[in-house]
Amino acid sequence: FQSSAGYWIKIKFPYLIIPIGFSVNSTKNLNDPIYFDVYVSNNNINWTKIFVVNELVLNGEFYFDSNKNFYLYITIVITKINVNSYSTYSDYQSFIIKNLKIIIK
Repeated sequence: FQSSAGYWIKIKFPYLIIPIGFSVNSTKNLNDPIYFDVYVSNNNINWTKIFVVNELVLNGEFYFDSNKNFYLYITIVITKINVNSYSTYSDYQSFIIKNLKIIIK
C-alpha cells in the first residue's frame, strides 16, 4: 500500500472523522501484528501517512492525538507480525486480528 510493504486493512467511514489512535488485539500471540503504518485520505486516491509503529508495544494501543484533520478513510498497513520479529512481511503467510478499534475525537 503506497510506500509501505505489507498487508493492509482499509476502512471507509460513513462520515468524516478525526482519527487520533487505534487499538488492536494484544501482541502476546504468535500471529499478532506488531508493526504498523497508518494512512488517511478524504478521497481514496491521495493518502497521507500519519503514524508509524516500528517497535513492539505490548498494550496494543497507539495514539496520534496531534491530528486535527477530518478524514473519510483510514488504512492500517501491517508490516510485521510477532511470530518472527526479525523477518519482514514477505516471510509470513497469515496473521490474526481479533479486534480493531479506531479512536476518534
